[in-house]
Amino acid sequence: MGDASRTHPSLRNPGSQDYDLSLTKRFALGAERAVEFNAVGLNFINHANWNDPDPVIGPANAPNVNAGRIIGSRGGRIIQLGLRFSF
Repeated sequence: MGDASRTHPSLRNPGSQDYDLSLTKRFALGAERAVEFNAVGLNFINHANWNDPDPVIGPANAPNVNAGRIIGSRGGRIIQLGLRFSF
């Protein structure tokens, strides 16, 4: 925000906590073949991460009633599964 310091007390945004997890298991199928299973969880504990406050104040004749308010959160948990066959 301009030349304000990074720790300016009136310019703080809500914190963010994202915990990601990835698990992979490989199964050998003979000497040259294998199957690999992969599971990825992004924000796997589904912790709510709030959006930044609305910075738009608006004109004097029609002010933004949501200025400075936090009115939503970022996306939730995402799970991806994968299967790979190597030969």
